[in-house]
Amino acid sequence: MNNLSNRKNIYYIVKSTLHYYPPCVSQIRILNDIGINVTVLYGSSDEIIIKKLEDEGITCIQLTDPRNILPSKLDKVNNWISFRNSLQKFLKKIDNKNAILWFGNAETIIPMYGALRKWNYVVSFLELLDTHKYKLFALKRIARNAKIVTVCEETRAYLMKNWFDLKQLPYIIPNKPYNIEFKRGEVPTTETGKAILDITNGEKFVISQGVLQNSEFYTVIAHVLHDKYPDMYLILIGIDKYNIFEEVKAIHDKTFFFDYIPAPMHLQITANAYIGLVFYRDDQLNKVFCAPNKIFEYSFFGVPIIANNLPGLKNTIGKANAGICVEFTYENIADAFEIIENHYEEISINGVNFYNSVDNVSTINKIVEKLMRN
Repeated sequence: MNNLSNRKNIYYIVKSTLHYYPPCVSQIRILNDIGINVTVLYGSSDEIIIKKLEDEGITCIQLTDPRNILPSKLDKVNNWISFRNSLQKFLKKIDNKNAILWFGNAETIIPMYGALRKWNYVVSFLELLDTHKYKLFALKRIARNAKIVTVCEETRAYLMKNWFDLKQLPYIIPNKPYNIEFKRGEVPTTETGKAILDITNGEKFVISQGVLQNSEFYTVIAHVLHDKYPDMYLILIGIDKYNIFEEVKAIHDKTFFFDYIPAPMHLQITANAYIGLVFYRDDQLNKVFCAPNKIFEYSFFGVPIIANNLPGLKNTIGKANAGICVEFTYENIADAFEIIENHYEEISINGVNFYNSVDNVSTINKIVEKLMRN
């Protein structure tokens, strides 16, 4: 492996907000740990992530990610053109015969449409993009010319193979965090983490992390907690652009909201949760065949999960009995809480086993071996 890895350098590229993409950070860290000379090219990121990568010996080079300069869609066009120019300027400095470009998501590679003919590249799709027809049109050519395509869920792999007329099924790299350094029950070091433990004061809390949406899901959780578990807290962490928090707190007054916490520090809070929540609507294939990193984050710490009954959830945590997947009615959620209360240790162990059952290191090793041979 080391002999192969020394032949070519991998440049891992993410256009915007690298800290919003834990799967990209995991891929970067795995590449580094298996002996690849990997350089990260990024447009923007929280400094916590950059420092972490640099502390692990990974070179990180910032390009550009201009925003809020022009009105509406013109701003996005300007962002894409600026990033494309910045990346092309960097690529002129390196030998394409000794380099592989690894694009961490679709939003990063689309601005490079038509500019990658002489490059060997990998593209990782973190979203299915089934509602973005114009992007799929551009991505078909991009994906067909890639040396490797990766996705994060099995059904997505078959869909994209069909949509893009790929010769080979994409490699599947589930959104599993790599080498989590925190432990169950660890005392948080961030101010937000300390505040949450102060508020909950040793009581059990249910947690939801990410963009808050689908208020009907949160309100049914709140009603069950209010009626049956009044001492249990509901902690919402993320982005509340739909003003869901106030509606939920009006039902269950032990509900608290905190702004998004950059990865990986949010895991210190996950490590102390009693139950984790995951739910999506079924109005897009991307949601139906969802691949959230949250299911692995919860499972690593043995936190049982309540989720809705979608294929991407019931075929993972549901099949592993690491959580309860149900239609979100009051009765179903109440039953899910009761099952978890009565079988907590068993479900917790199942979660840890589910986390350990996914081996992304072996998959990335296989990808690298193929890349280095070509």
